[in-house]
Amino acid sequence: MRLLLCREAPAGVRCVAVDGLPRGAHLELSHWPGNRTPARLKADTSTGIALNLAAAKDRADLLAGCELVINDHLDCDGLLAAWTVFNPDDALVHAPDLVAAAEAGDFAWFTTPAGVRLALLLDDVLELPGAAELLGVTGGEARSREQQAADALLARMPGLLTDLGALAPLVQAPYDRVVDSLAAFARGEVQAHDVQRAALSVVMSSRPLERLAVWTWARFDRVLRARRAADGNAYVLELTARSWFDTPAPPRGRRVPLQPIARALQALEPERGVRWLADPEAPSKLHSRLWSAGSDGSEAASGLDFSMVEEVVVAALLEAEKSP
Repeated sequence: MRLLLCREAPAGVRCVAVDGLPRGAHLELSHWPGNRTPARLKADTSTGIALNLAAAKDRADLLAGCELVINDHLDCDGLLAAWTVFNPDDALVHAPDLVAAAEAGDFAWFTTPAGVRLALLLDDVLELPGAAELLGVTGGEARSREQQAADALLARMPGLLTDLGALAPLVQAPYDRVVDSLAAFARGEVQAHDVQRAALSVVMSSRPLERLAVWTWARFDRVLRARRAADGNAYVLELTARSWFDTPAPPRGRRVPLQPIARALQALEPERGVRWLADPEAPSKLHSRLWSAGSDGSEAASGLDFSMVEEVVVAALLEAEKSP
């Protein structure tokens, strides 16, 4: 079998779908919402689901007649799930490393150094300067380039789990930023606390922090971040990616609409030109957030103090919990 990146299974071909939700697959191994993964194979990541298939006694029956693995996007969890389907026995040997990388990629958790480096590579491989050349990816349409990258990366497995080789320098800078952000928590440079009754984690800092570091620290799947600036604090309320996926473990704070919270904060905002924006598709969008924005829509300092914003957000989350 091989991996084909596509939105729909080729006509007449029996396929296994991993991670995304391409149409027409005989067997789905996905943690995306709306999946048809067999209940006994469920896991937090699609790679974990593929590992459960690898360990299943009836694995051969489940895969009978399948000629192709398909996915509708290119990322870490999808590639590792596909490789696991291709190499079930080898994958079981490497299970901890595979799951670590998948969790780093999809949930933005710092798992192991090797897992984080691999996730940083596989999730944005064609955006990394020099990656296409190292992988032998030539020109063409976006899907063609993604397919070439997927083939080249799968050919380097399982070695990538422990050694990125010539690809390692491509992710060193983003990896160092993650480590530095985590160190800021350890050094006490970040004020962080949890509001348990609202299932909310709160982070205040004077510097930008990498999301992977913040979500690794957070105990809950709703995170309020504030970044100090000379003219006030810039705020972002995020619903973590983990809470979007279909996982056996329930979210640590369910997803709620963000537009009412944005409106409540806007009503209190004293600074002209500052708008409180919320993703219109929240909470159904994978990366759902609201933020204090300037005229161009980017994050900007609000005139509201930290305690006021936290109070409004907590009250809104508690009110949202009353709704079914």
